Amino acid sequence: MDINEMFNEWKETLLSPRTAFPKMVKNANLGAGIQHLVVGYLMYEILTFIAATLIGTIMGGALGMSFGASFGLTKAVMGIIIGIVFGLIFGGIIWVFAKLLGGTGSYGAQLHMTSAPLAFVLVLQGIFSFIPFGGPIIGALISLYYLYPLTLAIKEAHNLSTLKALAAWVLPIIIVFVLLAILAVILGAALLGALLGAASKY
Repeated sequence: MDINEMFNEWKETLLSPRTAFPKMVKNANLGAGIQHLVVGYLMYEILTFIAATLIGTIMGGALGMSFGASFGLTKAVMGIIIGIVFGLIFGGIIWVFAKLLGGTGSYGAQLHMTSAPLAFVLVLQGIFSFIPFGGPIIGALISLYYLYPLTLAIKEAHNLSTLKALAAWVLPIIIVFVLLAILAVILGAALLGALLGAASKY
């Protein structure tokens, strides 16, 4: 997939998902999905690295530039690796839930269709990172909007209803939050018990 074709997929799937996904579902594949993830996270990290360096220079001169550059470079390398791995894993979790809900699509097709608009979101977030204060807010709003094409991509890839496509990504998130809440309660109870035990000795 060349850069023009890739950018067109980004633009169409993010801005016109209802018409874009039915056209791409037959040719959607794992290789293109991974390509979208790699290029999207790479461009995001490059843009945020430059932004961190420039903002560091403005805020703190040469020292700020040095700190911003070193922080940005470390973040860039880790961000690319973590982003791609997380994208592949979370895509797999969504695929499992979509299958449990009656979905018929392949993991590769789903990854392709969900990562195309995500890549565009990442690039836009990278661009807005140059705005010191308003940028993160705009980026967060764009991330919220991404949930719309995400749902439509799952719906089209797996031939599901909108409600089931929504459930395919909402249910895993709910389960994770519930598990984290249970873990927090257990750790809190253990810590409280340890503190009470220590206090009883005095």
